[in-house]
Amino acid sequence: MRARLAVIGILVGGLTTLPAISAEDWPFFVAQQGCKFEWEGPDGYRETAFSQGVASFPVIRFSRADWGPSVHPFTPFCVEMCGTAEGRASLRSLFPLEVGKRASHVAFGRTVRLSVEEAVEVAHLQNLPAFVVRGEISGQADSLSWWAPSVGWLVGFETGDFAKTVVSIDCPDGMRLPLFLS
Repeated sequence: MRARLAVIGILVGGLTTLPAISAEDWPFFVAQQGCKFEWEGPDGYRETAFSQGVASFPVIRFSRADWGPSVHPFTPFCVEMCGTAEGRASLRSLFPLEVGKRASHVAFGRTVRLSVEEAVEVAHLQNLPAFVVRGEISGQADSLSWWAPSVGWLVGFETGDFAKTVVSIDCPDGMRLPLFLS
């Protein structure tokens, strides 16, 4: 497994507004609306992400204290290129995640390829099972996303030399998972 596990807050202006999705359209678990995920980067700053449930998946909303009180959109797995209806359909075809599954689509004139690379246990997150999903955009941008099916959320993301990881989870239904980095 890679030395870094993480998430990046890539800001995308004008993400496509997508119609609401029902749980039947996403027959896999997505963290319920209102779940709060604290992320930490290697430089020590923190980000907070909130699940909007299946209605806005895969778009995640996050905020950073050092950026002020605003909330920013972020689409994991393939950076901003899964925030369209076509991207969401492509991503949806990967679920349930299985090593070797692949999908592709075109977004904003660029080819996006997604692949489920491996199943891992994230040691510093109490051996939480996760799948590593690679997103490649027109052979250039490359990202790795760690999706934990039991949590219903992304627990890590990395691209280039930037990486972040979840350090705590707090949901309205009482699911809480303090995660400690070693």
